[in-house]
Amino acid sequence: MTVPVIGVEGLLGIGKTTFCREVAKRVNGVVIEEPVDANPFLAKFYEELRQGKEGFMPVQATQKLMQGVIPNLKVGIKEDEFFVADLDVAADAVAQHGGAGAITLLLNKFMLGASNVHARYPWHLPFVMQIFLLHYRYATKQTAMHLAQTRNPPQGPIFLDRTIWGDLNFESLLYKGEFISKEQHDCYKFCFEVMRNGLRFPTHVIYLYTSPETAYRRMKERNRDVEVGVEMEYLQSLHDEYEKMYGDMLAGRIIGARGAHLERVNYNADFDVQEGTGFDQLADMVKVMAA
Repeated sequence: MTVPVIGVEGLLGIGKTTFCREVAKRVNGVVIEEPVDANPFLAKFYEELRQGKEGFMPVQATQKLMQGVIPNLKVGIKEDEFFVADLDVAADAVAQHGGAGAITLLLNKFMLGASNVHARYPWHLPFVMQIFLLHYRYATKQTAMHLAQTRNPPQGPIFLDRTIWGDLNFESLLYKGEFISKEQHDCYKFCFEVMRNGLRFPTHVIYLYTSPETAYRRMKERNRDVEVGVEMEYLQSLHDEYEKMYGDMLAGRIIGARGAHLERVNYNADFDVQEGTGFDQLADMVKVMAA
């Protein structure tokens, strides 16, 4: 018997990782987290988006364009967090540390090389960023599928802190904003379709619904350097993309979603991690979902 794989989706800055960690602790689950510190492109990506398209460096300058495909993955364990990316050792690492914790995939650097591609379309970093995340999400989903096959109740579910399907919303906004070219968009979609054929849709999806205003306030409160300058207009557009995505899931227009358990959770209330009552209630909801 396998355990559920729960994809957790929602806007930037709302506290998805906190939700996953706090609920996972209460249901003996494992979290595969988003790559923030492990993402070598994130800070520069936000910096260049703040500058606007005119501020993007020319391709023929010192910037690099990713040339590799899925990178090699390493495994290491630090305290109660699992830094796991090798599918052969993932299950053992989790088992050795009590069957619950947080997993972060650490990617080796992609092969980087000088690029002279899309000279007429110089703002290439958004494309590099999305291709990096696409491969990263693919690796995390593969890890989740593997772990789900090796865990049995009372071991808890696997939580994916955003999924490869959720990443489509971010790429869509970059394409609509003309930060990604038609050729790059077509390449991204082709890569996604190839990867999707090798993945199973999560058994459960929790959509943490918040208003753009709530996301904006929480983002300002946590004050991550890389997120300085993210505007309300962007969060509103991302909100609209997520609403459409969840509607498509409910209607079965996304392959695999029809058989999944979909749950929309109003996450506008602020929960106190120390007090914990709100997360206790959310954990009870997840227990019922996963039963």
